[in-house]
Amino acid sequence: MIKLQTICSADIIQVFFAAQLSDEEILGIFERAAAFMRAGLEQYAQIPRNIEVYSEYTTSRRAFFFWMLTLDVGVHTLHSNLEFIDNLIQRIRIALAILAFLSFPTMMNFLHLTDSGISVDEPFKYITYGVGIPMMTMRHPEKARGRAPIV
Repeated sequence: MIKLQTICSADIIQVFFAAQLSDEEILGIFERAAAFMRAGLEQYAQIPRNIEVYSEYTTSRRAFFFWMLTLDVGVHTLHSNLEFIDNLIQRIRIALAILAFLSFPTMMNFLHLTDSGISVDEPFKYITYGVGIPMMTMRHPEKARGRAPIV
């Protein structure tokens, strides 16, 4: 039987307890992590990829091959983690915007955050400006205003 190892990651712990922080603190943590990863990728890009540079350390092409594989693992891991962190930042920003939108008392009666997005209990209307009218008519606010149903 294979035993699962306990995964203890500072990133996972920070995500779990993020609700206790301000929006700025949450985004700051992950934006700093992303910047750190980008800096790491820049440093990795500076590492020479030819054996001549490492001739004082080894003449073994086999050893050099595995050194470069180690570098590739590091680059791949950072790219993967950076992609995840960038996606996480985007998801947090979207969620914060939705939660801010839903915090308006008039909207709370109609909109609900679900796993698949926002659900609307009853149709209601947004106030619009210039929807479905000629451009020149938009010069007259009373003619340019309207309401669009949300269904």
